[in-house]
Amino acid sequence: MEPEVGLAPIIEDQARHRIAIAVGKHINLQLNPCRRHWLYNIITTPQHRGWKHVKNGLEAESPLQYALCATIDEGDLGLVARLVNNGADMWIVSFVFGSPLLVAFRTKSAEIIDAVLNYANAKRHDTPQTQRDVVLEIVDKFNPCNPIVEESDLNLRKTILRFALDEAEHSHLATRMALCTWAIQTKDIQSVQRMLQLAPEWSKDRLRRAYIAFRPTPKVLRTLVELNVLDVKKKYTLGKYGITSVRRYRYDPIHIQVGLHRGYCSDQVTSVLDHALLNGSPSSVREALKLRAPRDGVCVLYPLTWNLPVTKTRKWRQIRKVLLEYGSDPDSTYPRRSARIRAQNRS
Repeated sequence: MEPEVGLAPIIEDQARHRIAIAVGKHINLQLNPCRRHWLYNIITTPQHRGWKHVKNGLEAESPLQYALCATIDEGDLGLVARLVNNGADMWIVSFVFGSPLLVAFRTKSAEIIDAVLNYANAKRHDTPQTQRDVVLEIVDKFNPCNPIVEESDLNLRKTILRFALDEAEHSHLATRMALCTWAIQTKDIQSVQRMLQLAPEWSKDRLRRAYIAFRPTPKVLRTLVELNVLDVKKKYTLGKYGITSVRRYRYDPIHIQVGLHRGYCSDQVTSVLDHALLNGSPSSVREALKLRAPRDGVCVLYPLTWNLPVTKTRKWRQIRKVLLEYGSDPDSTYPRRSARIRAQNRS
């Protein structure tokens, strides 16, 4: 593959010098007490029980692949192009770095990621299992429990998501679960449709749980209803294991989990409209009512018309206005709700 347009050709001495700098910087990071690589203590302690395994792994490491990963980490795209032309492979698993693709995603640089993905897509690996292993590791490394991520991280997840979809059909269960969750979190409608094409029944359940786990948006809500993933007239009960699987994605550590009636009834239940209301999303409440959701709610005896304390006053005013437009009385069950809470507190 030819170097990227706009990159000057590199002579042999320059290439050797720049590779040496990139590798040297990586070694210095390993020796830095504050940022030591995970291999440092094992390499410097022969008595360590993993020393022989690490020694064998390092001996099998290809110098060309090591140099490729180090230069990607350094961000030297001209040198990356030269190494690829000399036989370096984006799909080879590296003992030290994981894989060149993983290194590229860790830089969080759009320019580097695009260049590396172009090389990877131009030459797929001969062994599909190797490709799946690389994708699995990338998804696993970027799948933290904390759902509150920066916009740049969401864009990175969307890039990984679209890259990993080609291997999703034959990937591990954990990988497909993460991809379904990311499709909802990043509001990527194209990826939602693709996941449903790959595994309709299994993906529906996972996408439904992921939707309930995050704050609703009208665009995603309409798409999931049109694709028969969600039913606006149905009550969803999430059992013990279902709640466990989505609890880690909660935003607020409050006695009512956001989007679920929990604490005031025996089951963890919600519906499309209740979920929008409990998250304080006027636009999603309006969208649910447009999609012909029952105006008085589904989760009887826990109707949507509660003036819930977890909803901000400004948001509640907007929601109340929407409910009135569609013929629902926002104040009709407030006294019943208050009496039930007082009785529960006394017990």
